[in-house]
Amino acid sequence: MTRRSVAEKTKKFLIAGLLKDKGVYENRRLFLFCRKTELQVLEELAENRLKIRVIKMETEKVDQILKDREGSSYELIEILQDVQKAYSYLPEGVLRVVARRVEVPLIEVFRVANFYKSFTLSPRGRYLLTICTGTACHIRGSSRFRDEVVRELNVVPGETTEDGIFTVETVNCLGACALGPVVVLNGKYHSHMTTKRLRDLIRDIRRQNKGK
Repeated sequence: MTRRSVAEKTKKFLIAGLLKDKGVYENRRLFLFCRKTELQVLEELAENRLKIRVIKMETEKVDQILKDREGSSYELIEILQDVQKAYSYLPEGVLRVVARRVEVPLIEVFRVANFYKSFTLSPRGRYLLTICTGTACHIRGSSRFRDEVVRELNVVPGETTEDGIFTVETVNCLGACALGPVVVLNGKYHSHMTTKRLRDLIRDIRRQNKGK
């Protein structure tokens, strides 16, 4: 018997006039329990409807992404790239939908998502700060940028700031050695970077997002 049916039967029992003076206290407790149970059921129903609505929305979004592709397992990497572009990361629920749609085992989808460094399973900040640690950038001082980031943002590469503004990452090479040391902010390359310029860049973004 479900909690809702228990609540309904108990309420009918009380309404039927069986709440006698002699058992007022016990029945009052029963009524309160019934009412609490009923509210819990209604809350769960509302929560489940919300979850179903969210799943439906995510499924529709994934279907739109797959529509632009062939929806084939051979395009799994490209599909995941599109998903990450839409969400800024790879949500677990969306990966489950992708696995069902392209008929690929979920464990394989997660294997691909974990193998490529360009993919992330955690939400990213509004600004992705990428520091190049390649040889050309390293010998020009990019190693100091990590220390500057720790001082300014209190995070290390691979983490996101508590306010959700910055996510910091490092890469082995950006293919722009002649411009090194290089830092990329949301896809925009900042060449010949220095610790002072990096500090100013971070603080400017902070000011722009203050109160948001």
